[in-house]
Amino acid sequence: MLQRKVNYSMAEQRYIFLYDEFIDSTKPKMNFHYNQQDKNLWSRFHWEYITPRGSNPGYSYYPMTIDRHMSVDKSIQTFYVVELIWANLSIMFDHIKQESLDYIIKNNIPMIFYLPTEGFNFESKDWNTLLEKKFAQHNLTNVPKYLVTGNIKIEKSKIFNKCFYANWCEYALYRTSKIEGIENFQSSSNNKAFDFLNYNANPRPARVAMASEIIRNELNKTALFSWIGGDTHYQVENTLNKAMTYLDIVGQLYLKKHGFQKHLLDVDPIGKRKLINIINKDHYQKTYFSLVNETETANDCLFITEKTYKAILGSHPFIIFGNPDTLKYLKRLGYKTFPNIFDESYDNETSEKIRIQMIIRELQKFKNLDRSQKTKLIRENKHIVKHNYKNLLNRWSTSFLNEIDKILKDITTDINVDK
Repeated sequence: MLQRKVNYSMAEQRYIFLYDEFIDSTKPKMNFHYNQQDKNLWSRFHWEYITPRGSNPGYSYYPMTIDRHMSVDKSIQTFYVVELIWANLSIMFDHIKQESLDYIIKNNIPMIFYLPTEGFNFESKDWNTLLEKKFAQHNLTNVPKYLVTGNIKIEKSKIFNKCFYANWCEYALYRTSKIEGIENFQSSSNNKAFDFLNYNANPRPARVAMASEIIRNELNKTALFSWIGGDTHYQVENTLNKAMTYLDIVGQLYLKKHGFQKHLLDVDPIGKRKLINIINKDHYQKTYFSLVNETETANDCLFITEKTYKAILGSHPFIIFGNPDTLKYLKRLGYKTFPNIFDESYDNETSEKIRIQMIIRELQKFKNLDRSQKTKLIRENKHIVKHNYKNLLNRWSTSFLNEIDKILKDITTDINVDK
């Protein structure tokens, strides 16, 4: 709780984060992460940012209910944080008390819409249209609104005052790795039984296309390869039809004939979510490199997830089937890539169909090398692997927190300019 008589230094940055103490239990439940159905709407933000920043010198953070805020110093910058739960976006505001919305409107309190866990383009999923309608419906059109997303390419939006990118996935892997005790893991074995490691869980069309091509070219036979599935999405016609657009004629015929082909490694469809940020050391020890099938592959966004950072933590060289310019962005973060092992021109290719073909060729080229050639290539690039590992450990505990610090300062500046 806020202590009014504390003497703060001039350099100290103070923020108040408002929330509703209880959610209306008569309304439909939302699909909250960490089973937070009966708690406030910013449990993730609290866990990921406020708690680890709580003892940071120069900063003071005050989680506070709205009724408590009515009697405190209004000079302290205040925000209302709303976590966007995309599966239930249409009922998002139904869980905020009307009294809270009235207070936000009356006092023009800035709202932060928080979704660093996803990196898709809002326009491509009609989110901007839906949110604009919801803002109008609840009289929030003129309230200052800011978006925090995982999309590196996020641009200006007519419904938000400003949009920001935060690299949440490095930090999430750090938190889990500390808990699991694997932050010091390095894949040092030279006894590799398989060429590459490739995980495929949720049924995204581009991922379906890549997995199908791996099997069609029999590359899975020399890899640790999973294609989990676990629900009816693989049987949905639209998903398969979209996957077809990423394939040439031969690939389309193969996918149409064989469809989803389940391949399990260490988890089944039910257990996959528990291992999002977990490293299976044995998988990295037994493989030369990782083929990372990222979450997003379109040209209108750029999103790097734990899938890529797990390969780095596992001391693996990597090929990344993600958005164009993924490798370029990793270099901006201080990481290095592997042009001495793979032709990385696929990173410049905007066509997902051609990008899949280019990556498949690189997998085939590596497969055709003998064991001594493979070992030599990996050994010659070991210094890059070590560099990336060190860079991850230097970044992952603070980069996200520092980005949110900068975002809050930017928002505060923006608000003061508008006053």
